[in-house]
Amino acid sequence: HEKIDHIHAHFADKQVLFAHALSALMNVPFSFTMHGYDIRDLPIGKDNLFRVIKAAKCAFTVSAANISALKLIGANTSKFNIIPCGIDTSKFATPSKPYTEGELVIACVARLHPIKNHKTLLQALSMLDKSIKFHLKIIGDGELDEELKSFVKEDLNICHKVSFMGSLSSEQVLDELLISHVHILPSFNEGMPVANTEAMASGLICIASKVG
Repeated sequence: HEKIDHIHAHFADKQVLFAHALSALMNVPFSFTMHGYDIRDLPIGKDNLFRVIKAAKCAFTVSAANISALKLIGANTSKFNIIPCGIDTSKFATPSKPYTEGELVIACVARLHPIKNHKTLLQALSMLDKSIKFHLKIIGDGELDEELKSFVKEDLNICHKVSFMGSLSSEQVLDELLISHVHILPSFNEGMPVANTEAMASGLICIASKVG
């Protein structure tokens, strides 16, 4: 371990507890980054979070909204710096073709979790005038997989207009974005959503809820 002079963990969950323990064991400083869910859900609990903040050399988060959320739970934010999530723009050399006519291809890259608010998007699309042709690609997996599929088929009757594509590799996601026209992220809460950043870099129109 002589070559290790710093430990960094992403997300304030079991990773940061491991980093904290290793820091004490190896006598090297540690830091961590909080992204969003770990502030909202507090997976390690408030007391443990406050303890690792105090012990860390420094800490980071991805947005000013996250700093505000940390203050609301009483966390000391003096050690925090904001570093938004970045992307490698060299991977987005070919922008998608702009929509002119025909079927509007909509992408939604998000895990299937209640916080992502897929149902609002699906309900809104089901209310569009029948003359508007669209196809929604939901990219991601999660706990709501079967519930959302049932909602699309049984409640909204738009299963012919929606594809559940599951979890895709980063390269596959980029391929899907390049053949889409719009990216929609209707989340109830976000930190700094990389999905939107990648969609913008792909030349898509992005529609998102005003959160984060």
